[in-house]
Amino acid sequence: RGMAGKMKQGVRRLTGTATPTVDTKEAAAVRAAPSAYVKGVTEELLLHVAMEYSIPHLGYDSQFMYGGLGKVVDIFLRNWPGPIALCAPLYAEAYDSPDAMAPKFAHSPTPDMSFTVAVNFEQIPVDVFVFEDKNVIYIMLQADIFRDRVRGTIYTFGSEEEMLTWMSVFNQAVATVLMTFNIKRVQFHDYHGTLSLLYLPPTQRPEVLYVAHNAHYNGVFPMPTKERR
Repeated sequence: RGMAGKMKQGVRRLTGTATPTVDTKEAAAVRAAPSAYVKGVTEELLLHVAMEYSIPHLGYDSQFMYGGLGKVVDIFLRNWPGPIALCAPLYAEAYDSPDAMAPKFAHSPTPDMSFTVAVNFEQIPVDVFVFEDKNVIYIMLQADIFRDRVRGTIYTFGSEEEMLTWMSVFNQAVATVLMTFNIKRVQFHDYHGTLSLLYLPPTQRPEVLYVAHNAHYNGVFPMPTKERR
């Protein structure tokens, strides 16, 4: 509980506010004139939020996984009997080259939605690519802070500030997705995306299922610093 409180304070410190930073006009525009791929994202869709995942029908079985969490998410994506959605970061393996403007499996180089989040008084751009594969709708988040990571470095952070910056960008982006599509049901895999709930307006309170994949960490990333040792 102490670390969770520290992370909550850290996110507020880095962003300067615990209120949404999403441009509500842009969110309304996306809802008013959605692309063919965004139209499948409905309020009643069960949205999974995770840092690890697979895109099994495109041959990405373990490239975006670190361990057991990704395997559990993979089971959902392969076997869920009805429509399901996933919101997750895009990592290095998703691109043909380091300077690619979009993931290689995107339907278009133009993102379905773009916005900025505020961290340490800096506006950080985030692009969202939506595509459907079988019965799964992927809502993928692109940002510079995500895209350099590979399978073995998903949870590697050099400092607490880097960790909190990453978490702030990720959670604000997830909150933006939740607000844009007025998602009513969310399943969080571990705590990584749960702070997104802090950014939602009081009028939006989705039903939440929280799955703790490894309670041992208690909200702490293993960081290779002398202080942490």
